[in-house]
Amino acid sequence: MYGVGGALIVLLGSMVRVPVVQLVSNVLWALLAVAVVIDSILIGRRVKRLVRERFPNTDQRIGSLQIYGIMRALTFRRMRVPKPQVELGVTV
Repeated sequence: MYGVGGALIVLLGSMVRVPVVQLVSNVLWALLAVAVVIDSILIGRRVKRLVRERFPNTDQRIGSLQIYGIMRALTFRRMRVPKPQVELGVTV
């Protein structure tokens, strides 16, 4: 949930007419983008590992499952379709 707070700070920082605040806002925006990319890579690797571990004989394309997992993780929980069927914190 680092994205929501960071995006709000970037939005407010970009409205201020002080160059230093705008610079910090732009740097924070770039850091958030890098954090999303790193988080997506880690999620993709984890999905790949778990699929190979739990379903060793699957013929499903791993890349499709990785993209699905990344997109699902980037979406706010309340906006996910289909709705999450597992409560937060429960081990799957």
